[in-house]
Amino acid sequence: MTKHETALIIAALVLMALTVITHFAIGGFIFRRSGWRAWQPMRGSTTFVALQACAWTSAAVGVASLVACWALALDVTPPMREGWLEIIKDAQRKRVVMAALSWIALGGSVASETLVAVSLAFFNVETTNFDATRNKTKSNVESILHVMHMLVVLQIIHAPHYVIFAVLFTGYAIGGVGLALATVVAYSTSFVFTRRYEQGKKSWLAFQTWTSAVIEHAAASWYGSVRVLCLDENDDETLLSSDDFKFEDDYRTRTVFGYHPHGLIPTGSIWMSMTREFRERFKGLKPVTLAASALFRAPLVRELAAWMGVRSVSSSIFISALKRERAVIVVPGGQREMAEHIGGVNEEEIVFCTKHRGFIRIAIECNARLVPVVVFGESASYKNLWRSMGRFFYKNFRMAMPLFAVGYGGVLPWPSRVPLTFVIGAPIALPKPDAHGVARATDIERTHAEYYVRIERMFEKHKAASGFPNLKLTFKHD
Repeated sequence: MTKHETALIIAALVLMALTVITHFAIGGFIFRRSGWRAWQPMRGSTTFVALQACAWTSAAVGVASLVACWALALDVTPPMREGWLEIIKDAQRKRVVMAALSWIALGGSVASETLVAVSLAFFNVETTNFDATRNKTKSNVESILHVMHMLVVLQIIHAPHYVIFAVLFTGYAIGGVGLALATVVAYSTSFVFTRRYEQGKKSWLAFQTWTSAVIEHAAASWYGSVRVLCLDENDDETLLSSDDFKFEDDYRTRTVFGYHPHGLIPTGSIWMSMTREFRERFKGLKPVTLAASALFRAPLVRELAAWMGVRSVSSSIFISALKRERAVIVVPGGQREMAEHIGGVNEEEIVFCTKHRGFIRIAIECNARLVPVVVFGESASYKNLWRSMGRFFYKNFRMAMPLFAVGYGGVLPWPSRVPLTFVIGAPIALPKPDAHGVARATDIERTHAEYYVRIERMFEKHKAASGFPNLKLTFKHD
């Protein structure tokens, strides 16, 4: 067996393993308590069995297409009839076949994921009779929607590499290596307009509306539960009423949410404001999330972030967003805090970095309120295996890269299933700027100290109820 053949077989086995993990994960997360098992031939209702058969057939077609595509790419071809051999000997036809196979692989993967999700809505361990499930149409539809919402999270991770694979091979099929490279170069030129992404000019309202309708169900399905607690001035879990957020003047309407901790991937800072509890308790507020400019250098990730309305955390954009949108979410810990992150479901300590004061200065100078937010669970959902390397690079190059984030099972790139709790503190009324509109240094320091005292109090009071009674909080001030 040649090295190419060995590599091809290993690649096929890895793809099959990933498919199995994904399919079993969907069922295990949601339906295991109902009796679902990975191996239960011809059980679970007729509809369930039929859809499962279609799903696994689609998965097999997808994997087989990938294997065939790479076999052609590596010139590893099995014995075949003369007619087929003549087709693939022609270079142009061979590239077309490879492109077609790549798209079939994409379609097979997505179809199999979708069919598995739908089949689980019809799962019934007690019967194999379709009639027994036919009268549960409404509950089945609700279950389908529930599973499909969670599937969105998986597809965001699962599908992009297939899309890239298919697009590149299509370019290769049409114009060879030159066109495939030209496609990459053409996309790269869009980075010239990165500033437009950072300024929110690529925001897509329809995408945000759709995400708002999906994300909370998807997150609740994936993490197990999502809670949003809003505290009064005494932090006693008394919910804030909508009267506390009347927009009587500019001072009352501008709000800066300080989100902690940064962790490895603080996606909650983007979708926290989309939850039902947040919308009900902070009526009229639609915060814009501010992120490090490095986010807008990552292919595909920057598009998703820009469509969601995320903007750069630079001072000018911070001020512009706060004045125009009236509310922003910023993660004060930044890359320094990300470099300190360990995480994991068994984390014992979490680090909050307090060096940055710019968000307080801007909040004062824009006549805003400051609202502290502590989230439990997000830090534990990922573990950083390269913490030492990240700290070294941040110390020497001010860049918390590279990092190696693992979540579910300690090996997969999906976040671990850890319930999330967002604890939102009462607004802190900030001092007025001086006559020139500039924040006084003493006011910044006093507010900074008060802010982190509030953060610590919120953390200690709510960590046990959030599922982390033994979690220790450490502040780093350098």
